[in-house]
Amino acid sequence: MSDPFPKDASKPPTFKRLLVDDYEKVTDARLQEACSRLGARVCPKVGLKEVLPIEGSGLPFELFRYALQAHFDFVVVDRASIPLFAVEFDGASHRYYEEQKRRDVKKNALCERFQFPLLRINSRHLTKKYRGMDLLSWFVDVWFAAQAFEDAQENGLVPWDEPFEPAFFVTWSDHKRRFPLWLTLDIQQEIRALSEAGKCLEPAPSFIIGADSKNNYHAICFLEVTHGRAVCVTTGMRNQSFPVLLGDALEQIMIFDIYHELQRVLSGDARLIDMRRVDLMIRSFRTTYELRSSHSVGRACSSRS
Repeated sequence: MSDPFPKDASKPPTFKRLLVDDYEKVTDARLQEACSRLGARVCPKVGLKEVLPIEGSGLPFELFRYALQAHFDFVVVDRASIPLFAVEFDGASHRYYEEQKRRDVKKNALCERFQFPLLRINSRHLTKKYRGMDLLSWFVDVWFAAQAFEDAQENGLVPWDEPFEPAFFVTWSDHKRRFPLWLTLDIQQEIRALSEAGKCLEPAPSFIIGADSKNNYHAICFLEVTHGRAVCVTTGMRNQSFPVLLGDALEQIMIFDIYHELQRVLSGDARLIDMRRVDLMIRSFRTTYELRSSHSVGRACSSRS
């Protein structure tokens, strides 16, 4: 019988190249870096059944079967290997393929059922930098900061009625700069400096944040540069099963976006828009979304009705 796998000693074996998602590799590296500073570990490709207590939970058969088969992209565990939260990288398939969307709905439902935090990210969380930090690293740092804050409250070191605010942390982990979780600190100082130099009417932007029926967040941010003329940006962030306030993250992103638009205007690459158009946008926004928060400089957002 002939050898089904003939050997040719004159040629080295050629192996197939593994198809590994580059963004997942970047996610792994960023998570490992962020978590190692905080005494946590990252475990890739962990089955849901290894994390969630699905046995005897009374799950519907379809969800139970899915939990037996599916996995998390990454699970962050503490020193005792107890799962803390999961991270999923959502590529293009999560936006365009219905079957993938259905799987995402099931995974979200399971995490909500067992109150297990799940952070869903995309390429924007990895590629864009905010004061030298990507959004994934910021979310991870804020999560651990919130846990430390709660521990301090339980131990009587922080008053129970003190609200958690990432920007209030003067130092955190091994970050070298002060107020490391306040992503817009430098940008806000630059906008104020431009205002003091007479290049911008208002010293800080105004914004309004609302949520749709699925609790996805939407926002309008504007900055009056000259009387009756402004720069304006819109943005949003989808709902997360993760205990970090989306409004905090969205506010940070908006201020960066508005500063970028202001720079384009000052360099002649963009034009200001009429404040009456901003007023119309806000009126439409307020009738479309449920108000979550707002901040005004000059004329109040709440008065634009």
